[in-house]
Amino acid sequence: MEEIGNKRGAKISGGRIDFEKVANIVLDDFRSGKIGKITLEHIK
Repeated sequence: MEEIGNKRGAKISGGRIDFEKVANIVLDDFRSGKIGKITLEHIK
């Protein structure tokens, strides 16, 4: 999460990482398919 925050500019004052913003970035990337094809369903 910290590395994503640094690379994607999700910082707040003091150079700390805004983990809520990072979580939203990851979710948006997942939803748009930028991270690849991933399923959350159980595969039998």
